[in-house]
Amino acid sequence: RAAADLWAAAILPGAHDRAPDGSGAGSAASRRAAAFWPMSSDAAPPARSGTGCDRCASPAVEWIRYSGDHLCRDHFLAFVERRAKREFRSQVDLRGDERIASGMSGGKDSSTTAVLLSEFLTNRQDIELVGITIDEGIASYRPAGIEMAKRLCGGLGIEHRVLAYEETAGRTMDEVVALDPAAIPCSYCGPFRRQALNRAAREVDADYVATGLNLDDTANTGVFTSTTG
Repeated sequence: RAAADLWAAAILPGAHDRAPDGSGAGSAASRRAAAFWPMSSDAAPPARSGTGCDRCASPAVEWIRYSGDHLCRDHFLAFVERRAKREFRSQVDLRGDERIASGMSGGKDSSTTAVLLSEFLTNRQDIELVGITIDEGIASYRPAGIEMAKRLCGGLGIEHRVLAYEETAGRTMDEVVALDPAAIPCSYCGPFRRQALNRAAREVDADYVATGLNLDDTANTGVFTSTTG
């Protein structure tokens, strides 16, 4: 139950005012990814005040667009967990003595991923989960994100590693922006982060890398790539 409460706080609408990455955390919760994949955009904005859950007598907190279901907190969390577990099993065939590196920014998406994976693997003592945080060197928010990721890993009882851009790219993102102010920071930061995450995963001998994504970011990347080449 404690693990469920942790990831509920990460994905439920209004659970946090603002995530460390600056994105609002109160948008429709089921747009957020659980682990390894972007979930489909099946949920609309949270249910209207006063609407009841279609499966029990509790107040609804979310409306699932494709089914029309209004779900309360507990049934919504069960819905997300069920979909996440099904997708996880379809993509990963765990045979034992394996290690999963979970990318953790300290934000809602990656925190949800880590907690769900920890919950799924509760009875798999032969599988190890390791949290990895990439320090881009952005002084305005990254220290807070690292602290949140560290605290979450401590609560989950898993190892936490931090790898900085200074070690992989030779510079922090603050330095890169100062050197090339006309560039779009994300054009540097995205490849740098992926390189660092892959390197950190190799350093811990990970067999899989898990990342938490949301459809807003996925769609933005697709549109940006297609329009800019």
